[in-house]
Amino acid sequence: MQINNTTMNYESIYEGYYFKYYSKVEFLIKNFLVKRHSQKKTFGNSYNEVVHYLSNDFVKKHNLYANENLECAYRIFGKRGSIYFIDEVQEIYKNEIKIEFDKINTADLPANYTYHQFIKEVALIEAVRQILRLFSNHERLHAMVYELNEFDKFEIKVYGNLALEDYPNFKILHAKLYPKPLEIIVKNVQLEVFDSEEIDLNDSTTTYDYLGQSSNEKANELFDFLIQYYRPDEKTSVKFVNILHYLKNDANKELYIFNIKQLDFKEIIKTKFKIEIKKFAKSERYHDDEKSILNTLESSFRNKKS
Repeated sequence: MQINNTTMNYESIYEGYYFKYYSKVEFLIKNFLVKRHSQKKTFGNSYNEVVHYLSNDFVKKHNLYANENLECAYRIFGKRGSIYFIDEVQEIYKNEIKIEFDKINTADLPANYTYHQFIKEVALIEAVRQILRLFSNHERLHAMVYELNEFDKFEIKVYGNLALEDYPNFKILHAKLYPKPLEIIVKNVQLEVFDSEEIDLNDSTTTYDYLGQSSNEKANELFDFLIQYYRPDEKTSVKFVNILHYLKNDANKELYIFNIKQLDFKEIIKTKFKIEIKKFAKSERYHDDEKSILNTLESSFRNKKS
């Protein structure tokens, strides 16, 4: 059975509200994160606040979840793709949902609640659901925006079929947060050369073996990966010592060559993470626990690259 509603463009009504609400919620999340950053709150804490609010408190405020009849009609919207192969939004509102909505007694609806109001509310809920999904899926990107305080790059969107790591802003921000070890060392050495009067640039006996240039690209990429994913909530010196020990001693030498010396590694960590490594003693439970964790991460890194 079909309802004669051919003159009503439900899809246009729905999409108008959807994109309006999507932009508004995205803007509100950005402002919330900017405020929390100014209050020196961690990204993890701020992220959890956003997710909790959108998943719980926000839902409780709307009729679709407070009214069983409306919730039943709303559930039909989720089936639109399996019912129609084209114009599914227009057709599902014109037919199946409209039939279900018209069955509801006026007394069982909120005061002055219309079908137009229902479509408007569905658009809001769907926009928030999509934002919540993408906000969660792109957590690593938003964490970098937050840490670098570059909120001009904050956005909640998809770029076609691109992997998150290939998003333009992800590449820019990741390069700032996790520069290649060799690049940091070279930059520091260049500064030392220009600032020092004790170095004779014409002295052929001067060597720079400590630059670690024999480290291969795979080792540098694994270094970046481990810094990001190995005990991500910890920024203690022993974490970085464990990584160094693993790369120099336990990683597969056929794949990874990591020849950065301790003093250079110490400078990298101090420059990037403001952490002073005073002694290069690995964790007491390195062989019992940490090595297996690092091996698992190395396997994940390899699979990701393959």
